[in-house]
Amino acid sequence: MSVGDHYQSVFPPDVHAVFDHGKRDVSSFPIATGTYYKVDYSPGTDISRYKNIPVPTSYMAVGSDYNFVGGYEHDTKAGMLHVADHHISPGKKQWTWGNGDFGVAWDRNLTDADGPYIELMTGVYTDNQPDFAWIMPYEEKSFTQYFMPYREVGMVKNATKDLLVGLEEEGGKIIIRAFATSDQFNLTITLKEKDRILIDEIAAISPEVIFVKELTSDGIDFNELILKIKGNKKDVLITYSTISTDQNKELPQEAKPALQPSDISNNEELFLTGQHLEQYRHATYSPVPYYQEALFRDPTDLRSNNALGAWYLRRGSFLRVSHTFGLQ
Repeated sequence: MSVGDHYQSVFPPDVHAVFDHGKRDVSSFPIATGTYYKVDYSPGTDISRYKNIPVPTSYMAVGSDYNFVGGYEHDTKAGMLHVADHHISPGKKQWTWGNGDFGVAWDRNLTDADGPYIELMTGVYTDNQPDFAWIMPYEEKSFTQYFMPYREVGMVKNATKDLLVGLEEEGGKIIIRAFATSDQFNLTITLKEKDRILIDEIAAISPEVIFVKELTSDGIDFNELILKIKGNKKDVLITYSTISTDQNKELPQEAKPALQPSDISNNEELFLTGQHLEQYRHATYSPVPYYQEALFRDPTDLRSNNALGAWYLRRGSFLRVSHTFGLQ
């Protein structure tokens, strides 16, 4: 999607960190405080904003219990959102060439006339890129996902394919915004501070009619709010709470290089390490020493025998296949 200096990534509110490809590096998010992609962002830089990213950069959400990811242009008040079940589609990624000379040059090469862009990317059955997991014979994997434009809600706090909600504290006011992807009637919108009802209204929302409600923030603890929208059958359609259940999330560790085969304690880990190196097509590590070490420890290890034999067979190394299986 085309972007400018007013573009901001819309990651779910529980995303506190991002990984790069293969989880080789990690950064806090949205405020980066260390070095990421060789850029020093200390003492604190908002890397959710395109204008603050000077070099080509990928960032993938480190886990989320929400079903959406997207981006928003604050100047045009328009955005794009992806919605999918996070249990099946956990991957939430954005990529940019960066807001520097190098990135601007590549944007010119790869686009027609609408300038810089950011790639909104999503992953099903995986939370990172690359992922080359195998699919078994006759196996099927299916999923449903929605890409949809929206307007005026800004930094979405929760979303379904039908409703998007925002809740902000701005300039001494608490502001609720809600957008619907189709006509929605007789919706009950409530905002509570613990057990105290602040808003309880019936509303109709549509793509043309955005729900906006403001109230003064005086005497209200913004970190104790619960927003809820119910349908005309009183079923809960969407909720969002500012009450945090995890105040001190630690930054996850980046991926570590595989141990040498002799340093791995058991055959299960040896086989799984070799399989992982095969699946991810590692550029510098070979799976062969891991399978060989497993077979040195236990020549009857079926999985490592099959894996090593298949490795040689795919490469036409038939003599090695015979040696692996003890064939004459």
